[in-house]
Amino acid sequence: MPTDTSPAPESAGEPSLVANAAIAWSLFAGRAVLSLVITVLVARELGPAGRGEVTYVVNLGGLLALVATAGTGVSMIALVVARRCRPEELYSAAIRVGLMFGGVIVVVTALAAVASAQHRQQLLAVGIGALPLVLQSNLHQAAGLDNRLGAVTWTSLLGVSAYALGTVVTVVTHTATVRNNIALWTGSWVLTIVLLLVAVRDRITPTDRAVVADLWRRSLRTSAAAAAVLAIWRIDVVLVQLRRGYTELGLYSVAVGVAEILVTMAIGLRSAVLPHQSLDDRRLIDVICRATRLTLVGLVIMAVVMGATAPWTLPLVFGQAYAHTAPALMLLLPGVVCFVLHYPLFDFISGRGGTRPLTVLALAALALNIVVNLIALGHFDYTAAALTSSATYAVLFAGCVMLFVRQTGRTMSDVLVARADDLRAARTAIVSFVRR
Repeated sequence: MPTDTSPAPESAGEPSLVANAAIAWSLFAGRAVLSLVITVLVARELGPAGRGEVTYVVNLGGLLALVATAGTGVSMIALVVARRCRPEELYSAAIRVGLMFGGVIVVVTALAAVASAQHRQQLLAVGIGALPLVLQSNLHQAAGLDNRLGAVTWTSLLGVSAYALGTVVTVVTHTATVRNNIALWTGSWVLTIVLLLVAVRDRITPTDRAVVADLWRRSLRTSAAAAAVLAIWRIDVVLVQLRRGYTELGLYSVAVGVAEILVTMAIGLRSAVLPHQSLDDRRLIDVICRATRLTLVGLVIMAVVMGATAPWTLPLVFGQAYAHTAPALMLLLPGVVCFVLHYPLFDFISGRGGTRPLTVLALAALALNIVVNLIALGHFDYTAAALTSSATYAVLFAGCVMLFVRQTGRTMSDVLVARADDLRAARTAIVSFVRR
């Protein structure tokens, strides 16, 4: 593997890392703001218990969708890297595989709803909401690999805007309920899918059945590692509900919701790197290292500001009922920084045959999260989940860095320590992008 750490120059036809990052981060930042508005409105109108129930459905649906799509995302990267298909051929395959995985979720949640009278409505809502989530996740990955990040981000922003607008209307008219808020959430994902299909309709080409079958097989083979990683981000919410109830989950979900502002950086970082996956490894490694170094600087600054101001901003924005959630947010933020940064490293390793060590790492981190949370939440409040989850994210990131360094021949500082030329290159690219 290459050991030369000097950055390779971008070619004229190469996707621009900074331009793609600027597009993704600016629009996903808007999505984060709107999501925060929704969180505030629901928390104030429905209270901790109602907010907890909405969070349970949304996060369980999201968790199932993440598990269903985890292997598909990294498998699309592997197909492009192996030159098995062109990026535009992935749209049809993404839809077909998404319908198969989404159908499994609908059937499983329907059977669980029949068996559980107490949670029947919630489980049915989870199944119905997870299906469009699976489809949009697959389509977003395909569009990212096809260098259509603008379409990905503006359709996502319009979808969450519809959810926010609906929530505002129900709050203003005093008709907000758990049921209609979950319906708005589901509808926003359906709208996102429709808008994205319209936006990329000229790029969708017929897909050979062999490509669909290959994507399906690869998805099943790689799903354990990717699903475990994604489950780590959502499993604490389920565990808090299980051990502490809806009210404490409602409180904890505010800390998680605010921390997810940083997670939009992960979406932007991953999206910015996706179009580069078809490059040769040396150039791609340069891109990943530089993106990770620059993102780390930005994330640390954001996390410090958010943590320092949390004791004043949380009660001001969410109300006095949420005044004691600041410690949970402070404990979550360091781990969230690590969670955001692991994505490009994980994608590179998994797309180049590193599935087995990633599976061991991810399953070990997930098991650690579940076991420690189950024990700690039996003795302490939801703040214990924040500490446990943050530590788990750090373990995951450290493992990905070590695997990446071993596979590429780069050093820890190549991945983690920002350089003066990084900042100069970023400034030049941003000025160039703004002047377009």
